[in-house]
Amino acid sequence: MIVRSRHPGSPDHGRPIRPAVRPPTSVYRVQLPHAGQEWLPSGDIPELLDYLADIGISHLWLAAPYGSSANADSGVVPAEYGTVNLRELASVAHAREIGLIIDIVPAHTDVALPQHNAWWWDVLVSGRHSRFADYFTVDFDADPQHRLRLPVLDSDHRTTTLAVSGNRLRFDRPGPEFPLAPGTELFAPEECSRQQMYRLIGSDEHANYRYVGGAPRFAALRQDSQDVFGETHRFLKEIVHDGTVDGVRVVGVDDLPDTMLYLSWLRAAIGENHLLCTDTAPHRNHVLDQALPIDGTSGAEIRRVVTGVLAKPGDSDTGAAEYVPRSEFHLHMADIARHWPCSLSAAPESGPGPVPHAHRPAKLAQTLQYILGPGLPAVDAGSELWQPRGPLSRHVKRCRELCTTLETAETIDTGNDGVIPSIAKLHVVRSALRLRDERPDVFVGGEYEPITPSGSAQSYVVAFERAREHSLPEAVVVVARLTHLMPNDDGQPAWGDTSVPLPEGTWRDLLTGKNHSGEALAADMFSELPVALLVRGGGALREPRRLEPRAEDTPQPEHDPRG
Repeated sequence: MIVRSRHPGSPDHGRPIRPAVRPPTSVYRVQLPHAGQEWLPSGDIPELLDYLADIGISHLWLAAPYGSSANADSGVVPAEYGTVNLRELASVAHAREIGLIIDIVPAHTDVALPQHNAWWWDVLVSGRHSRFADYFTVDFDADPQHRLRLPVLDSDHRTTTLAVSGNRLRFDRPGPEFPLAPGTELFAPEECSRQQMYRLIGSDEHANYRYVGGAPRFAALRQDSQDVFGETHRFLKEIVHDGTVDGVRVVGVDDLPDTMLYLSWLRAAIGENHLLCTDTAPHRNHVLDQALPIDGTSGAEIRRVVTGVLAKPGDSDTGAAEYVPRSEFHLHMADIARHWPCSLSAAPESGPGPVPHAHRPAKLAQTLQYILGPGLPAVDAGSELWQPRGPLSRHVKRCRELCTTLETAETIDTGNDGVIPSIAKLHVVRSALRLRDERPDVFVGGEYEPITPSGSAQSYVVAFERAREHSLPEAVVVVARLTHLMPNDDGQPAWGDTSVPLPEGTWRDLLTGKNHSGEALAADMFSELPVALLVRGGGALREPRRLEPRAEDTPQPEHDPRG
């Protein structure tokens, strides 16, 4: 991992007692369910980790669900992690040399149900005199009675009915509850409400506390205060320093009051040897500031160019992607390789349904570029196949069955008419991840160089090489783009004289077993798959399987990818 200097003035919270399990090379992202639901039966966890070790994954990333927030029990570690015994999981994962990454949510806490938030509840009880008042940015003087203003009533107050229940004030329906000062429970509900340290106001009125995301339910936390930082990060520092967690991703970084200050404190708290990424580029810059004490982001910058280079100019050919010229693609990828080798590189999610057949060649090209391009590829659970198989445990069982087939079958069907089967996609994913795992210095901290194809259809090819620092290239990635727009010859893309100049030596495609050298013809490289993964001199430790040639594609109209 790249070691970055601390921001001037950042406090020294010590260094971890144990370094990360191993340097990260790839990440497998599992989305945790909301609290109260089991993410994976404990008996299936070893099978998941065995599968990840088999395909070459270095780290498991348990991503918090959307809407997660900091809480009084575990601080910036979302409540959803309570469904996982993190220490037991880490022990099993570390035994397989797999690290653990979690999300943290430092910028806000959910106050929609005050009865479930001890910090907020105490402020409702004691107002500006609460020990937690400094956790929040509240302008008590903005209210005539110096009270906390809560926009929880309907805009037409007459439709809101309040009720007193014991020592709490609530609505006449399930929802938020509010504390009552002693003795005020004897008043009628409306008068009782007026006697508290808070004021219930309409949803169309202004709160006097800072909140984020445009939603008053997400009260902002003052992470520019060292006291607040120390208290809310107590549990996180425990599980980092005892070796449970090997990396964190900060969710909601744009909502922090002082991004640089916070990230500097966080880096000092978790140490230099732990992965630290943010969900977006702070201040939403496409080019990250090298002074930031982080390893990168969740990959929005990489996603923009990887999807864009495969899009048609003037159209959104692959979803919402904007066209990116190959020159811009290569410049950006080289910058990531040089300055942000541990930035996460996550492919866009394809949605709950199967990937349409027509999109599969482009998606396969995306997949290979993500995995073997700069950054740490974050493989979404389920994305190894074109259509996930139900819950995670069932998906893992299916993938392990297909992996067994890949190990034992003499040939692998690559499909026809563009209908690339799931086993072929898994073959590409597994081959690329294993190569990264076997040659980490090539892909993390190594060099990236573009390759310029030539010939009549050269604009339909994207190629680059990867190498250790100041060394000869060891891997070459070649992908076809927009083949459905190409001139065709009897249903096949008309590659003609299009070729890719390979570095000196003999190069073997790990996906097909074919050897190439010199000016490699695109028609030969793409005869079975729309991607090629070449390694020098025969390549990785695990041998590829022979693929069955695909049948002829259906004819396609002629189009120019540049217009």
